Amino acid sequence: MSEKDTRQDFNEAYRIAVQYWAPFWSQAKKDLEFYLGDQWSAADKNYLYQQRRQALVFNKMRRVIHMVTGYQRKHRLALTIEPIEGSDELTAHQLGATCMWTMQYLNGYNVMSDCFEQGTLKTGINLFAMYIDYSEDPVNGDIRFRRLPYNSFLLDPSFSERDLSDCGWLTTRQYLSQDIVKILVPGQAREIEKIRSGGRDNKYSYLPMRKDMFGKDLLAYDQFWIRKSEQATMLIDKRTGDTRIWKSDTRRLNLFLKDVYDQAGDIIATAKTWRPVMEFNILVNDQPVYSGPDPFGIDDYPYVPIMGFWDAEYEKAEWKLQGLARCMRDPQTEINRRRVKVLDMIDSQIMTGWKAKEGKVVNPESMYRSGQGEVVWMTDDSTMTDAEKIQPSDIPQGMWQLMDVLDKDVLEIPGANSELMGMPENEDIQIAGILSKMRQGAGLTILQDIFDNYRLAKKIVGQKLIKLIQKNYSAAKIKRIINEDPAPEFYRPSFGKYDAVPSEGLLTDTQRELYYSQILQLKKEGAPIPWTAIFDAAPIQGKKRLQEMIAQAEESQQVQVQMDLADKKAVQGMMQAKMFSDVASGEARRSKAKADEAKAVLDQVKAAHEIAQMKDDRFFKMFDFVRTVSTPQERREVRNQAMVRR
Repeated sequence: MSEKDTRQDFNEAYRIAVQYWAPFWSQAKKDLEFYLGDQWSAADKNYLYQQRRQALVFNKMRRVIHMVTGYQRKHRLALTIEPIEGSDELTAHQLGATCMWTMQYLNGYNVMSDCFEQGTLKTGINLFAMYIDYSEDPVNGDIRFRRLPYNSFLLDPSFSERDLSDCGWLTTRQYLSQDIVKILVPGQAREIEKIRSGGRDNKYSYLPMRKDMFGKDLLAYDQFWIRKSEQATMLIDKRTGDTRIWKSDTRRLNLFLKDVYDQAGDIIATAKTWRPVMEFNILVNDQPVYSGPDPFGIDDYPYVPIMGFWDAEYEKAEWKLQGLARCMRDPQTEINRRRVKVLDMIDSQIMTGWKAKEGKVVNPESMYRSGQGEVVWMTDDSTMTDAEKIQPSDIPQGMWQLMDVLDKDVLEIPGANSELMGMPENEDIQIAGILSKMRQGAGLTILQDIFDNYRLAKKIVGQKLIKLIQKNYSAAKIKRIINEDPAPEFYRPSFGKYDAVPSEGLLTDTQRELYYSQILQLKKEGAPIPWTAIFDAAPIQGKKRLQEMIAQAEESQQVQVQMDLADKKAVQGMMQAKMFSDVASGEARRSKAKADEAKAVLDQVKAAHEIAQMKDDRFFKMFDFVRTVSTPQERREVRNQAMVRR
């Protein structure tokens, strides 16, 4: 595209967009003015000045904005990469660690929170911009972030999706010095030096123009992005059905297909398709200095809109896109007006004035004074009715009730309540404590849509950040960031689509702190994780000394355990020996009992043998005689006598 065509297309796109978005710019500026405290119109200020009254501001909406943005910043979550079920967890972990380093080191979360506050809450929209800075790393560059306010960009009026997928073009403007422009457009230093600042043009009238340290106007640096499509060749793997767009020329494609056919046969099919591409143009003071493809290689806008209330089906730009501040402008205006009137009534209680006849007061100037003890002197020929003090009117009680209603409107209309401000309405602490949490939850539910839209924006940021990392960071830089070689699937373009998704996790300063918090939570839930592993992962100061103390304690504990085991074994040995002794003693007693029993049997056998060999039959006669004895006692006596004779 020639310079003439680039300039013509840019001016035409700007003309179409500014006609549509100019009413929104006007309303967004008023929203920001109300937040800052510039809440009176020029006509109202002039009227109050003529009435000798001041245009006082009682900014109630500021604390509502701060409450919501404070909640978002306090509950900020990290951008993590979670593997889809069955996918490569190592690659997802490495991508997540790289994204965390990028967002933390380069302040991505702070920029997103600023976009949420300035866009979602105040003006309605901000752009979260991502770009590559080569100042510190000339080879790979560093992915950096910045916030584009509502008045520094224009979008295609026909867009309706929050990810800008249907946005045909986009323009942005910054006022930069000549040296910075040279850095942003390398190789065009001579052309840029020829461009002289010619004052302000008629573009971006709501964007404040800045000057350099010598008071000279800065250069208008415009970026013009155009979404286009071009015909391309799609490669299809017949075995798996996987597809990939061939981005090189036809000659290289033929060589590739021939090489694949020679090695594995006819396994690749080709088909014609259309693929989206981005055309990037840079204009400095309306002079084109660059026109070419997307310099970041993601074929998408490096911007993510962070919006408030967005109703794409409505036709008027000033109403279809709003921030939280828009609905508080009217209640805030009435608060200022009613407060000024009430203060004027209170002042009138002190300075109401006098009614007096001419020449009846000695010093007329004393009638313009107020305060305790002020005396108005009158002439001798005057009466007390010649000078009378005007009695002020009382302030209606309904005025105070109206002021309370207006104060509550500023809170309730945007969806906040007093509990979110830390002020329970009920004086009964017990009852207020029960209701406070319920009202807080109800208030946050009303604001849930803006938080949900913010999470969607963070997810889109994660998707584009993965592409930027894969396209611009080399394996050496990835290894330096995560301290390990990237997995084979790390640079696969489809990994961020089918195998891993951006998600939210606990926000910590580093990936190590995230790992520590995760294993600590598992420990609390009862997982068998040793304390040494937890201390090794703990991101605390003086951890080496603590680890030495833990090692000494574990060593002493092991020695004590060994001593306890030795004592236990000794006790067990003594108990076992005693048991063996008791068993042996029992066996000895049983053996002795058996021997005594055998001896008794042997004695009986010997006695029977001796009786059998007696030749004298006197014993048998005596035995027969004994049997004839009637009593057992007599028989025993006879037996004893017979034994004595023997």
